[in-house]
Amino acid sequence: MTVLAIIVDEEDAQFALDLEERYPVNYHVQSRVWLVATNDLTKEVSSKLFFDGGKDKSDARIKHVVLSTNGYWGYANNDLWEFMARNA
Repeated sequence: MTVLAIIVDEEDAQFALDLEERYPVNYHVQSRVWLVATNDLTKEVSSKLFFDGGKDKSDARIKHVVLSTNGYWGYANNDLWEFMARNA
């Protein structure tokens, strides 16, 4: 699996529910940032979470960025590091 970071432009309760349903292995870093462990590519994650059948970028429910992680370093809560170690 790969750990992907998802950053959204605004908080959205429906997005949070959709993320939990589609990507149950996730970590909520802060208000608009999540990490998910998945075999999906960044584009697939974006399509599954933010597009309701539309294909044009203007069809996105929320402005967002999905980033792949190639490595990680920093200072954070222990549970975030444990999530990364288990899933990266």
